[in-house]
Amino acid sequence: MRLLFGNRCAYRNKTTIYVMEEQVIEELPDVPPAVLLLVQEMASAYNDGLGVDYVAVRKRLKSMLRELRDQSEAHLATSMSSKIPKHPSHELDIHLHGGLDIFSERRRSCANISCRIKVADQLSRSIGLIADRAWVTDHFSDRFIDFGRATNEKLDDLMMDTLILLRVWPLIDAGILRFRPPCYPSCKSCLEHFEEQVALIAEQVAAKFSGQFRVTNKPDGHYFIETGDCFEPPIWQHSIKSKKTPPTAKAYAENLIYDEVYSALWVGRDAVRRGGAIFSNSRVGLAGLLQQEGRFIGRKPLTLLDQERTVQVPWVSELEPHQVVELRRAASRALPVFREHMAKALSVDDDLGLGASKSAEVVQGLRIQAAEVRAELQAAKNNSPKILRGAGSLLALGFSVYGIATDQPVAAMSGILNLINLLIAHSGHEKEAEKLASRPGYVLLKAQDILDHAH
Repeated sequence: MRLLFGNRCAYRNKTTIYVMEEQVIEELPDVPPAVLLLVQEMASAYNDGLGVDYVAVRKRLKSMLRELRDQSEAHLATSMSSKIPKHPSHELDIHLHGGLDIFSERRRSCANISCRIKVADQLSRSIGLIADRAWVTDHFSDRFIDFGRATNEKLDDLMMDTLILLRVWPLIDAGILRFRPPCYPSCKSCLEHFEEQVALIAEQVAAKFSGQFRVTNKPDGHYFIETGDCFEPPIWQHSIKSKKTPPTAKAYAENLIYDEVYSALWVGRDAVRRGGAIFSNSRVGLAGLLQQEGRFIGRKPLTLLDQERTVQVPWVSELEPHQVVELRRAASRALPVFREHMAKALSVDDDLGLGASKSAEVVQGLRIQAAEVRAELQAAKNNSPKILRGAGSLLALGFSVYGIATDQPVAAMSGILNLINLLIAHSGHEKEAEKLASRPGYVLLKAQDILDHAH
């Protein structure tokens, strides 16, 4: 397959898109073939360097739908039946959820294309720098299997998602950004039991958070919904159709919280199988995981946890994604050590029980390692002008470690693994499922700098 790769730029509506030099690449691990086809087609549309004819691209995408469907069906059949490797314990896998899952149809961040491109860039500069691997959901293959009527609206949404793929392509090509399957096989009874448990958890979380929601009607018939501190940063949902009857705040809160808890547990399934931690901007999604362990008792204690366990991770502003890949090579001493400490701190092993260190000591150790990374990045910035030309300044990205290796869940409620096992036991890996003992760490990413608006 021929793809386009490089760093020349084309401009349209002040949006920078990569124009890529042609090269031959092999199949990439954990990257759906539909993604490779989309990147190839969209990148070639920029070969003249003069922008893109969106009408022509829309027609081209429409003509590709049958091939994209066939490729996606074959890929999902293979991915659902293949063994999922668990990565070495000293490596840091970050499983992105909520607004950080940049291709999610739930849109827990702004849907404006300039904002989405900014989010992709900021994730590249932060998570793309500190993680060995970062995982998002493959919403592409699932979409093409049941695309339905190819309306202009659907094709335009696909075009925008492909623009985001182009922005993060250097990370995909380097094996840093990968795609987890969107679905897994499960028997009917296990899935029904799983959904019943999710509904129960969501109801308990909604009792603590639903009072944060507000519905405001506008004179033009539209309405918007405030979600309080359920997300970091806060988000507002805006209606699309002006004559649609607005939901009650309570009904909307219950539906949204159910979706967040459900999706957090699905991401948790992959984190359990591969190793690593869940990073999310969704307090309600992470609260659902804590609730299942008996460690969520309310919003105010969760706020205290935010404050006590905050770690400031350094990252570099204004780097292009391909420069992030180069910087990872330049900062080759402190970054791997930090990843190893993060991986160790966030690996929660039920067989071992409480760790020797207290949670505060673990968090302090992460802060020390983060300071080491900051020093190394500053040195790389000073000594490697070619790599970091125009890189801007070192910034601090805050995250709060909700689930940590020294946290011990209430014994009667430590059912995360039991619940996730419902999604694993009938997937053809029953023997492996019996051995699962390490549940993922939970991290709230205080993503104001990543998810704020570009306009």
